[in-house]
Amino acid sequence: MTTDRIRIEGLLCRAVVGLHEWERRGKQDVLLSIVLHTDLRRIAGSDRIEHGVNYSHVAKAIIEHVEASHRYTIEALATDAAGIALSFAGVERVGVRLSKPSAERYARAVEVEIERAAADVTRTAYIVLGSNDRAEERLPRGFTLLSRIGRVVKATSVHESPPAGRGPGANYLNAAAALTTTLPAAEVRRRLKAIERECGRGGEAPGHIALDLDLCLIGDEVIDAPDVRVPHPHAAERHYAAALLAMLDPALRHPVSGEALSAIAARLTSDGPLTPRPDIHLLITPHPR
Repeated sequence: MTTDRIRIEGLLCRAVVGLHEWERRGKQDVLLSIVLHTDLRRIAGSDRIEHGVNYSHVAKAIIEHVEASHRYTIEALATDAAGIALSFAGVERVGVRLSKPSAERYARAVEVEIERAAADVTRTAYIVLGSNDRAEERLPRGFTLLSRIGRVVKATSVHESPPAGRGPGANYLNAAAALTTTLPAAEVRRRLKAIERECGRGGEAPGHIALDLDLCLIGDEVIDAPDVRVPHPHAAERHYAAALLAMLDPALRHPVSGEALSAIAARLTSDGPLTPRPDIHLLITPHPR
């Protein structure tokens, strides 16, 4: 591991973090210091930012996540920040020191300090994709953009299904993908929503969905917060979602019930057949890391 480091000191953010009701009602100050372990020899020789880690981009990504988060502990929030930093190419390891000035009445601040490598925080995220509006174009495009979140390691083929149970409209095209990522669940969801908007979500006619990207599972995490909920309810309630997830991995289990997704799919009432569409291909693109 390189001994080179970039330090981002005193990053001031406002976040909803804490166990008490009064802490959940509004944002409080948190102060972060980030140490990025990265090899600086190439950028030092070329003097070109693209040959190193853009620490401004790292700081901005961490600020955006922290200020939108709804964590209960500063330990979890510090780990989130570490995962975001590690998502940047060239960052080999990261240290995070997070201080919460208002944590204790008789203390100036309470602080946690952690150090993580990518292997410490990488999990597999399972995402179900769907579209019934220019789906032949939008589903493959949305799938390609998943590389912004992590490294896609597996995907199902594309299947067509009727809209029953999902409102009126044309048939859907659906698929599922598994990707590895260091990003926290809430950040994965935020980036999925950004991809949806980029692909036209939000301006459709009734009964039309440009692109739907559901974070159904991420590792064995169970989170119920305003900014993210995993497992996604569809994983246990919608046949098409459970069936597609089981296609990715027949041994995959629901982290709450412990039931195999294949068994969940088998007992759920189907809205209609999942018909393979071999004419539509999903291309796995390399992740920049």
